[in-house]
Amino acid sequence: MSKTANHHKARTETLTERRSGGKLSPRVEEMVAGLHELCDSLEAGKPLEQVATVRTYRIDFAPPELSSAEIRSIREVLGLSQALFADFLGVGLPTIRSWEQGQRVPSALARRFLGEIRADANYWRQKLARATVRKDESRQRR
Repeated sequence: MSKTANHHKARTETLTERRSGGKLSPRVEEMVAGLHELCDSLEAGKPLEQVATVRTYRIDFAPPELSSAEIRSIREVLGLSQALFADFLGVGLPTIRSWEQGQRVPSALARRFLGEIRADANYWRQKLARATVRKDESRQRR
């Protein structure tokens, strides 16, 4: 008896044992039988597309292209100076200036984050408001 036949026999015996014990509902038995059929077909070398419904999806994760004016607009919507925007994004002030002057293009990761900010600026404004501490308040906490 082949390896595949032995494997199928063992699975069938296990399924029969479960059926006789009344442990599986008819719907679950149907699902288990279908999975066994799938495994048998794949073990026999049949392509998955011939055995099951296969769907392929493509998700567009391309970062947005942003002009220097759009980058400036995103910063202004948040109500931040260039220096605070740089701190917020984790980049240097010269980087923000070069983006807003069109001298450099932000990295793909930075453009993706800027795109997320643009898509839900209200969320980011609220997040910044919760994180904002006045300088004189921070001195009092020390």
